Amino acid sequence: QSTWGQHSTMSSSSNATETSVSADSAKKSGASGSSGPKSGSQSEDQIDQKTKFELARKAHLKGDVEATRAAHANAKHTEEHKSAGEYVKAMVFGGLDGICTTFAVVAGVTGANLSVGVVLVLGFANLFADGLSMGLGEYVSGRAEIEFIKGERAREEWEFENVPEDEKQEMVDLYVEKGLEREDAVIVIDILSKKKDFFVDQMLNDELGLAVADIDGSPFKQGLAMFFAFVVFGAVPLLAFIVARGVQGAGKSTRDPFIASCLMTAAAMFVLGCLKSRFESGGTKITQLLWGGCVMLFTGAFSSGVAYAIGVILEFLIKDDKAKCG
Repeated sequence: QSTWGQHSTMSSSSNATETSVSADSAKKSGASGSSGPKSGSQSEDQIDQKTKFELARKAHLKGDVEATRAAHANAKHTEEHKSAGEYVKAMVFGGLDGICTTFAVVAGVTGANLSVGVVLVLGFANLFADGLSMGLGEYVSGRAEIEFIKGERAREEWEFENVPEDEKQEMVDLYVEKGLEREDAVIVIDILSKKKDFFVDQMLNDELGLAVADIDGSPFKQGLAMFFAFVVFGAVPLLAFIVARGVQGAGKSTRDPFIASCLMTAAAMFVLGCLKSRFESGGTKITQLLWGGCVMLFTGAFSSGVAYAIGVILEFLIKDDKAKCG
């Protein structure tokens, strides 16, 4: 607590300086506002949040500082980095897992030289069972994470209300470890602690590494996104076998539709990889998109190749069973 006593004068001086700067800023903004366009509370030139976000991303990729300033200056309100990207992780993970696991079944059955009907039975059973499992798992884990963050936030809030000086000292020590001078850290924490909710959120982030923004997420929607992505992308390897079943009838070999399934699955994986790259870094460069697609394609090809090889190796087990039954 002696630290706070030593720097109380500095803190007061900082507040006075801050007040003076705020007053000067208000005067400047008033002067500039008088010359700018006026139309109610917002300028007609202001852009919506989605457009601003896209412009800011493009400016960052180009390294265009002026375009970045323009995007921020014309935005209607502060930027939010979580929009559609909030569900990208669930969709990409679900889609990739759906394609890989379903195509692994297809490759394994084809390697064992079984019928189209067997592929469809095993494929759809895997598709919906794993899809439900993945979706429910995403929901349950998301709920558990939110409850954990809420519990830790309640604890930090209680500690701040009962032992505020100790909590402040912890934050000062953390900021000193990150490179701030102790005097500067004391001034910063003294200012931040005036807003309890904001300070508690900072403690949660800096001390425990937990993001308060995650509390606002929807585990149900994320689980639903994962389930549908799993089913939609996971159904792609089965489409060729559905057509083959209708055209060729029962009991036919999987060799013919397997080639078509490989091509369709490769295309779906490539598209999924491109989408992942697009949302992951906001990239629009063709090289970034192609690289993301190739990485995803290689991942799926490797896992499916392993499944096919296992099917070929273990085909003798099925032959032995058929011989015994025959």
